[in-house]
Amino acid sequence: MRPWEKTVDLMKSILEIGPLANPTFKKENANVFYADIRDTQAVKDFYKGDGHVKNEAIVDIDYVIKETYSKSITDGKKFDYIVMSHVIEHIPELIKFFEDVKNILKPNGKLCLAIPDHRFCFDHFRQPTSFAEVYDIYTNGIKNVPFRVLDFSLSATINDKMYWWCNFDSFEHLPKSKEQFERAKKNYFRALNGDYVDVHFSVFTPETFLLLLYNMLNFNLNPFKCVEFYNTDINSFEFNCVLEYEPNLLVENSSEQNREAKNLIELLANTKRDMLEKELYAYDKIRIPKIENRTIYLWGIGEFAGRILSLVKTKGYEVSAFLDKQSMQEYHGYKVEQPEIILSRENKDFFIFIASTKYAKEMAEICENYGLLRGVDFWMPFLQT
Repeated sequence: MRPWEKTVDLMKSILEIGPLANPTFKKENANVFYADIRDTQAVKDFYKGDGHVKNEAIVDIDYVIKETYSKSITDGKKFDYIVMSHVIEHIPELIKFFEDVKNILKPNGKLCLAIPDHRFCFDHFRQPTSFAEVYDIYTNGIKNVPFRVLDFSLSATINDKMYWWCNFDSFEHLPKSKEQFERAKKNYFRALNGDYVDVHFSVFTPETFLLLLYNMLNFNLNPFKCVEFYNTDINSFEFNCVLEYEPNLLVENSSEQNREAKNLIELLANTKRDMLEKELYAYDKIRIPKIENRTIYLWGIGEFAGRILSLVKTKGYEVSAFLDKQSMQEYHGYKVEQPEIILSRENKDFFIFIASTKYAKEMAEICENYGLLRGVDFWMPFLQT
C-alpha cells in the first residue's frame, strides 16, 4: 500500500485515471470511477498480447478522455480525489494536463500520484525532464513529442529495480542492439508524422519533479500545493506525492504562492539529504568489502562535506583526512591535504568519498584520470539530479 492511500477517504468521490487491470481502489471498497483515453474494449485490444497486463482483469472504463477532462466528464461531476499510478509520465503535455485536470476537482481536491524514479527502472539511462522542456512543449504546442519518443525507444534498458540499486554505476546494460536503434528511429518518425506512440514522455527523480513544480509556480502555471511527499525507498522504483488544488497559487506574489515556494524548497532540501543517506546505506551494504583496510579520505569542505563526514562516521568508517586545494591546516579536527599529493601516490591503498555537490563530476573525472575506478576506489553522490 502506498502511504497516501491511508489518507484517502473512500466514501468521497475518486477518479482513477489509467487503472488498467490493477486499480488502486476497487469499486466494491470505494466510491471510485475509472477513466482512460480509450474505452474498455479499446483498452483490451491495445493490451492484447501484452504479457505484463492481464487482459481479462482490465476494469470497465466509466469516462473516456477526449480533448479535455471537463468535456469528457459528461455528467459534470467533480471529484475529491484524482488517482494516477504510473500514468503522469505517459502524458505528452504536462503543463496543459495540470491546467486541465484542476477543472474536475472540487475545492481543495487532491491529485494523488505514484511516479517511477527513472534511475531504478528501464528509463535508467534517460535524462530527466526539465521545466524548460515542458514549457517549450506547452508554448509551441508540440504534439506527441517526437524527441521524447526517440529518447525512450533509444535508451530503454532492463526493468530491474534491485539491479539498479545494487549497480547504479554500471553501464553493462546500455543498449547495444541495432534492432533497437532502428526501431527508435522508426518510432521517432511515426511521432513526427502525427502518430501517438505510447512511451514515458517524462522521466523524473523526486528532486527533478519538485523542481518542475517549483518552476511552474514561478511562471504562475502551478495550481497545486504539495501536501504529501514520499521519497523513493531503497529497493523501490517509485516516489509518491499528493497535490492539493489551490487556485490562489496562480496569483503572482500571493501569500499562498510564497508559502508554497518555501514549502517546495524545504522539500527539495529534505529529499536531497534523504537520498544521500539512502545512497550511502546502499553503498555500504553492497560495496563495503572493497573499502575494508583502506585509508579513507573525504574530498571537499563545506556544509555538504560535514554531512558526509557524519554519515561516514555513523557507518563505522575511520576518516584519515580531508582533501582540498585550499591551503588550511585542518577541517572538523582533521588534517587537510592537497588532492594531487594523495592521488599521485603509486600505491593506491586508499578510498575517497567525494563530499561536494558543485564539483562532484569534476572531482570524479580527476580521480579517473589518476586511474581510480568509480565504485571501487572512490564514491560520489550519484543522485545529483
